[in-house]
Amino acid sequence: MLIGRLVAILLGKLRMPVDAALEAYCSLLAALPTSPAQSDEERSQNATRLEEELRRILNFEGITPDDMMQTNTRKTESHRVVVCTGQTTNMSNPYYIRSYPSRGVQTAPCTILQAAMACMADPTLYPPVTFGKFHRRVTLIEAPARFANPTKLLLREAEIIYTENGGVRLILSLGCGDPELLTVEEYHGGPGRLQYGVESEQVHQDLLSRLKDTRIYYRLHPRGQFGLSEDPADIQARVGGFLQDVDISSSVDAVVRTIDEGWTQHAIALGDISKLKFGPFIWILMSST
Repeated sequence: MLIGRLVAILLGKLRMPVDAALEAYCSLLAALPTSPAQSDEERSQNATRLEEELRRILNFEGITPDDMMQTNTRKTESHRVVVCTGQTTNMSNPYYIRSYPSRGVQTAPCTILQAAMACMADPTLYPPVTFGKFHRRVTLIEAPARFANPTKLLLREAEIIYTENGGVRLILSLGCGDPELLTVEEYHGGPGRLQYGVESEQVHQDLLSRLKDTRIYYRLHPRGQFGLSEDPADIQARVGGFLQDVDISSSVDAVVRTIDEGWTQHAIALGDISKLKFGPFIWILMSST
């Protein structure tokens, strides 16, 4: 679900209240195309409608189209946000759009609007998004299916920022259904036929085996496809049934308690997660599958 990464920007970068983020989410759902684009012209038209809706949301939050992703504002000074996208010239690795400086490859300067457009740039619906200058110029689309669950990628990112001694109190991975497998050619018009393996479940099972006894890792992931062709009422009913499941409801309660308890909650060092064979902060990870 391409809106998943955008929610990370709404909640993390813009610090929107949950109710406001949900309202923005629903308005964007209404603005999404209902079927794949049949031409570049149609993709451009879709992008124009999407940009108009994003501008409206940002304006309501006091954010201008020129406000930069990497610049703190009165609303964003205490949060670090990173979203995964894909480069059209290198689909083997994710491209990180960060709101903060980092060692190694730096994010090309971009506006919050450009970041939002890039993380939603499904090639079947929208054209790629280009920003940056000279050697830092990049052309981006939404992250390929193989990076749909970026949990382990973001844990590695956290270790770079906070070192292996940084403490983790909560890892919340939010899934949005099971996408179809797409080849490179089907995904963005490339010449190859490499099949993307959707690694979301493998990532989840690996983390679950390492962290099942720690009570810091939760994944909320309704099964089934939630694509453009699905009936919104059917999707709502399926998600509602998912949330009513006793085990899922218990997990949601545990997540809320952890957030409410804040720094009193037990933390695990980042370095210890990679060592498990089965400075603190909270990661809320938005994954699209």
